[in-house]
Amino acid sequence: MSVDSPAGRAETRTHWRGEGSKQDVKRVGEARRLLADLAEGYDKAASALRSCAAALETAKSHYSDGKAAERSPAALIGTEGTEGTAVTRTAQDRIGSDGYPRSVPFR
Repeated sequence: MSVDSPAGRAETRTHWRGEGSKQDVKRVGEARRLLADLAEGYDKAASALRSCAAALETAKSHYSDGKAAERSPAALIGTEGTEGTAVTRTAQDRIGSDGYPRSVPFR
């Protein structure tokens, strides 16, 4: 975004007359520089937002790929949506009535 042309024209082509003309010329120059700095800031912010949006799209793709890869092995071995079963007597003894492991002291 370029603000130098209109602001520059206002600064160089406007001829102020009167007691405060020097102050007016100075203020127009300050306003032009302020507008140029604001435009530069907005350009940088827009660029950063575009980069962020692109990175977000990449991240969403990676997340989707990861979720699919996570489901794939479970589907292959037939354990998708099932829970493990305690096979040994020791493991069965360590499962509480609520289905969660109990704290068992070391022996």
